[in-house]
Amino acid sequence: RLDNGIADISNPAYSGKLKLEKDTLTAVVEVDIDQRLRLGIGLQHFFLRDTGDVVLKLAPYEFTEAGPLSTLLTPKELEADIVAGQIEGLANISWSKQLDNSWRFGGPIALKIGQLSGYYADYLFVDLNTDLFAEATTPLGIQVSNPASASLSRIDTGLPLEGLSWQYRFNTLTGEIQIFDFNTSLLDGKLSIPAASYNSAGDRQQVDVVLAELRVDSVIALAEYPGLEADGLISGYLPFIIEGNTISIEKGLVGALKPGGSIRYTPANSVPSSDPGLQLVNDALSNYQYQTMDTEVFYFEDGELLLNVQLQGSNPDMNNGQAINLNVNITDNIPSLLKSLQASRVITDELERFVSQP
Repeated sequence: RLDNGIADISNPAYSGKLKLEKDTLTAVVEVDIDQRLRLGIGLQHFFLRDTGDVVLKLAPYEFTEAGPLSTLLTPKELEADIVAGQIEGLANISWSKQLDNSWRFGGPIALKIGQLSGYYADYLFVDLNTDLFAEATTPLGIQVSNPASASLSRIDTGLPLEGLSWQYRFNTLTGEIQIFDFNTSLLDGKLSIPAASYNSAGDRQQVDVVLAELRVDSVIALAEYPGLEADGLISGYLPFIIEGNTISIEKGLVGALKPGGSIRYTPANSVPSSDPGLQLVNDALSNYQYQTMDTEVFYFEDGELLLNVQLQGSNPDMNNGQAINLNVNITDNIPSLLKSLQASRVITDELERFVSQP
């Protein structure tokens, strides 16, 4: 029996042979979880030369709804599961002692992931694919030097992203992760990130997110503002600042594409406002045809989103369509919004629906 503080393992079994002959230690071991998931280990070490190597082989395994990851092992402090997809892996790691008594490690590591689907906390993902080719490093760690490719059919944090693809590399010793050419569909438009990096030291990083041809009505539908309808297309960029465990946006810019669009706002309370300025805005937005909609975007570490919207257009029902320029500030709390979107679905049912689709 092997106990650990990371996960509860279902029916683990360990079998094999260990042999010490003269200056050589050899071992052939199989680790078996519930007689399904198998890891083969072949090891040899030469004491006189202080060198050795180990071969690790993870046999191909397929997760299913009837046999998810949770039937094999259950993380003790992590709400997560994998319900579909295949994995297999192979590594050949060697080591040798140097003249300064330090140890040098090296060797290839390969992991193949196909159509992996599951969830983590309130987030679900569908059809993760990647072929990872890495190498062991000194001190002992894992590094991907040449960018690997990955894709996802869908990831849903409350705000669904579809058709994701990207390239990545990482180094476990430095804690650095780099992502390149990230692309996905969002709100009937496109979101892309040319390059991004993150390190475990929490250094300040800027990640530029590019938005292209998002539909205004899809954006409005997320927050469900009562009485508000709008259409048009918007593009722009959002400079995300990541520092430690905080995320913010410092003056992102988003604008409407030509020829613009329309806004129709009907307040739930139809009684005229006692504030003449507010009443003018309500009247103008009852049938506002805009040619320009420029927005400055600010996102603060406490989760508050601020949109400073500048509109140029007219209402054909007011003053013979006289030009009306409006400045509107919109605020919302993004964590609360995402939680409300997540609350509208049962994550296991939603995951099952997407996994079962042909």
